[in-house]
Amino acid sequence: MKNSNNAMESDDVTKEIHNYASAIKITAAKNILSKKPPGLTTRQYAKLVCDQYRTNQTNWKERNQQLEDEVLQLQQNLIYKQLSITPPSQGSSETRPHESDKNEIAIEQNLVFLKNISSLKSLGEVQLSSTNTINIDSVIKSSLLKHLSTIRRGIDQIIIFDDDTISPNTSSRSDNSTIVNCYAVKNKYLLKCVETVVRLLDSPLGKKLQDDVMSFALESADTLCSAILIKDGLQQFSKIEDLSRLLIAIGSSKKLKVNVILKILKHITKYSEVLRHLTSNTHQLVEPSKYENVYYLFWACEDLLRRLGGVDRASANTDLKKQQLTQISSLLNSSLLHLSDNFQLYVCYLWRLLGFVNCLLRGL
Repeated sequence: MKNSNNAMESDDVTKEIHNYASAIKITAAKNILSKKPPGLTTRQYAKLVCDQYRTNQTNWKERNQQLEDEVLQLQQNLIYKQLSITPPSQGSSETRPHESDKNEIAIEQNLVFLKNISSLKSLGEVQLSSTNTINIDSVIKSSLLKHLSTIRRGIDQIIIFDDDTISPNTSSRSDNSTIVNCYAVKNKYLLKCVETVVRLLDSPLGKKLQDDVMSFALESADTLCSAILIKDGLQQFSKIEDLSRLLIAIGSSKKLKVNVILKILKHITKYSEVLRHLTSNTHQLVEPSKYENVYYLFWACEDLLRRLGGVDRASANTDLKKQQLTQISSLLNSSLLHLSDNFQLYVCYLWRLLGFVNCLLRGL
């Protein structure tokens, strides 16, 4: 009985709060509409107010991002100074972004900073704890996280949009998460950004940053594989090639190569299951775009397998490599089953990859 009374009291409080909130909204709406200028309908004025609110929100986000970029740049310059390094210039007139494009300038400065720090650390020229006035670890991590955010926006841009810029008014993704579209990421910087992350990950510095980078990189690889398969439209092949090059760039890391290959093969195996289903169901047809696009996954997989074969065997863990190649071989074999009669070219490429893997296994 006591629990029942408590529940009723809780419901009453919830209703009272809801009614209070509704009353505030109604009062605010009346107050706004009372200031409607002549010549506009109520609907037109309400739309105008909403548009102004969205514009103000966008402007605030842009300004906040600019301030964050400026603070990070100052911290990076302090690190350069403490390490007795001259801050790098913005590059030649051909590669330097236009002065009015603050976003591109911030991307380039962050990219150059991470490149320089990675090179210095890999040469043993700095110790990350060598300064007391600023926490270098913290600045490097902030720079890296910003860099990863840049890559994410760039990948979303290629996947979702058909042009080279992101519209500030568009903010939707298939997984219903929000893209902050205050800034557009130019394609020419995106591949450089990915290559810089790979360079950082494979440097001695990468041990400290591994947790931040590994999960992001593998998630991005998975997203890229899915996007390559479903991409279509007038600019289908140029966009898919961009996505494939990004996938190969992520997989070029010594620490990520095998995992990225396995990600690719899992998508290929899944598509093989789709093709097997189609062979048994004569009423369904192959989607031409997906069948064409899967060959870009083959291309990426072959490129990474070749790089895997180029690893110095004297320094590699032979047992681990044999285990990894056996797993890759198993996935390729499972993709081949019952497809040779209907999809000869598809099976031919799978045999090509499988033969390459078997050659690597025999060489161990």
